[in-house]
Amino acid sequence: MNNKPELKISVITPTFNRRTLLKRAIESVLAQTYPNFEHIIVNDGGESAKDIVEGFADSRLKYYESKKNLGRSGSRNFALERATGDIICYLDDDDLYLENHFATVADFFSENTEAAACYTAQYYCVENEYGEVLHKRHMSPAPRPLTDLYYNNFINMNILAHRKTALETAGMFNNRLKAYVDWDFVLQLSKHFDIPHVPVFTHEHRHRITPDNISHPQVQIKNIVRMTNIIYKLHPTDDADIIKKRESYISDRRRLKAKVRYLRNRIKNFTPDYLVVCGSKSAMSYNNAIIVNVGRKIDFILDSDLYKTQQTFLNIPVVNDAMLKELMNRHKDGRYSFMINESNTLDIDRSVNHISALCKGFDVQILRVAHNVSRKTPKEVIHSIGQISAAGQVAVFGIGLSGRKVMEFMKRALPEKEYFIIDDCGQKEFEGIKIVNTTDFLSNCASSTDFVICGKRQNLNGRLEDNPDVQLLRLNFIE
Repeated sequence: MNNKPELKISVITPTFNRRTLLKRAIESVLAQTYPNFEHIIVNDGGESAKDIVEGFADSRLKYYESKKNLGRSGSRNFALERATGDIICYLDDDDLYLENHFATVADFFSENTEAAACYTAQYYCVENEYGEVLHKRHMSPAPRPLTDLYYNNFINMNILAHRKTALETAGMFNNRLKAYVDWDFVLQLSKHFDIPHVPVFTHEHRHRITPDNISHPQVQIKNIVRMTNIIYKLHPTDDADIIKKRESYISDRRRLKAKVRYLRNRIKNFTPDYLVVCGSKSAMSYNNAIIVNVGRKIDFILDSDLYKTQQTFLNIPVVNDAMLKELMNRHKDGRYSFMINESNTLDIDRSVNHISALCKGFDVQILRVAHNVSRKTPKEVIHSIGQISAAGQVAVFGIGLSGRKVMEFMKRALPEKEYFIIDDCGQKEFEGIKIVNTTDFLSNCASSTDFVICGKRQNLNGRLEDNPDVQLLRLNFIE
């Protein structure tokens, strides 16, 4: 490794009432193989951690206390003003560096003297209340064009490193922002400098599966659209593709607000000790945000694929069957409510049976929740279906909750029509209606079908564009 001239690294850690976790984070910094660094710790108005820092007796630790809460931007700017290093790194007080983080960063900047910033790779770890890792998996973002930052942030602050001199051009953290401060900072940095990816794992993103250590959203759902639009206005673009992606991103957030209204009364009677959400990953992010915003915290997400589910809208601890069983055995008198969120009726039935078997002997409550939500009401759906009264055969795409509801509306709006279902579930029929898979439909049925109603997010657009005999109508609805 080329360390001449040797670069000094300043790592910044804001902390607030996490004394035990802070101690572990500091230990990971002091364990670095690269010794030329300083660790600036800012207690952001919480319980003093001075004794913890002084207990290490290491002059590279710099501890400051703020009497009032400065927030993420304020505490980081406070530390940046006092940083003396050539390179700036960031570490949250509940995360860990691997021992090679500083060496990897120093090596990169020593070899790339013109580079202003970079980001490394990280692991995602689920740990129990004793700090024992129960699950560990890669959480390394693939190299992406920096223009993607203009509609969604994909660079975690804990794996970002930049030269201190870059601040002279890009500026520091925006103290006026109450949320998305990391996103704003990385975006501003990307406007002036390239931020290459260094494919080396140097960081562990930690989540504990204990109810007293659950991450909460910085922004309430009602403010998400407003705060996202603030970022968009601060960082305008003329790129048509990015503008389209921004519109889609905002649309998804508006759907969250719609489902909050729908579920507010559905879960108001939930009185469990532990609320567990399980279901399809595509919908998980919505329910994570929804329940928090109707006043009920999610304790756990139940899913066999811990990594993919965790990469959703909010950071809620994820457990698999074995981990959940361990928790339930520890707290046998606890009351557990399971919210099942699936887009497929068959999957809901399977989930109910699975949970019933898994939790036999425990006090368990199960609530089924519909997945698809859009701005269409049932009345609007019936009206839209009525517009195709001249059609011959009609096909519904999918037997999920939305598709099933659309079929109910079809019977009311078009009782005389012949229709069937397009779905790859392997069944021959559903509630007396014939089911064909996508391949058979495209090969044998498409030419004789006048209308296809897509009741799910997936659709047949692109494969039916050149078929003049088929019309497509996409329908979702607010239940």
